[in-house]
Amino acid sequence: MVLCPLPPHAHWERLDEGWVCLNTDGAVSSSTGYGSVGGIFRTHDGSWLLGFNKSVGVIQSFQSKLWAIFYGLQIARDNGFVHLLIQTDCLEAVTRLNAPSAGSDVNALVRAIVRLRSAGETTIVRWIPRVENKLAVAMAKLDAIYDLNLFPAAPMSLLPYLVSAVSV
Repeated sequence: MVLCPLPPHAHWERLDEGWVCLNTDGAVSSSTGYGSVGGIFRTHDGSWLLGFNKSVGVIQSFQSKLWAIFYGLQIARDNGFVHLLIQTDCLEAVTRLNAPSAGSDVNALVRAIVRLRSAGETTIVRWIPRVENKLAVAMAKLDAIYDLNLFPAAPMSLLPYLVSAVSV
C-alpha cells in the first residue's frame, strides 16, 4: 500500500512555479446509474486555467473517478502542462495508480493512465479529503454531454467554490 501524506488543513496550498494542479471527480446518479466526470486545472497560485466535464454513460463510481483522471491527463498533454499534481478524493484510485504494479493492474483504465503518466510529463497523484475537492465535485455534477466540454473560464455557478478554495 502506498502511503500518501494527508494535507494538514483544508485550503489551497501554493505549488512551485511551473506546476499545474488538476482536481478531478466522477459522479454517478444513484437513480439512473449514469455518470459524469469533471476536473479543474489551476496554476501554481490557484488561478483557474481550464475546466472540463463529460458524460460517461452507465458506470460504476470507481470507474468514473478513473475516467476523470484519464481525461484530465489527455487535456494536460494537449495543453502542454508538463508538471502536474493530480488530486482526487478517491483513495483507491491513488493507491492503485501509485502502486509499483500499476502497469499490470487488472483494470485496463488504470493501465491506460499509467501509460499516459509515463509519456514524459511529471505527474504526482495525491489523495485529498472530499471537502478540499468541492470544485471538482461541482464540475462533475454540472450538466454534461457526451462530448468533452472545456471551460476556459469558471462557470458562474462554480465561482463560490473557486473563491473559497483559494482564499480560506
